[in-house]
Amino acid sequence: MKKIDIARALRDEDYRSSLSAEEQASLPSPAGNVNLDDKALLSITGGCAWTTPATSCVPPGTYCP
Repeated sequence: MKKIDIARALRDEDYRSSLSAEEQASLPSPAGNVNLDDKALLSITGGCAWTTPATSCVPPGTYCP
């Protein structure tokens, strides 16, 4: 396999499409990987963590109760 420029492949769609399917599949996600456990996933709602069930939306710019 030829050496690929990962940064270029993530920025340049033409270059990325010139890569083989195997090379494209080996590219990392530009956002990176995030691993959250089940407890953390269950505590997230609407982009904020909550400790008691929310009965209404939280206004923008405020923290969850």
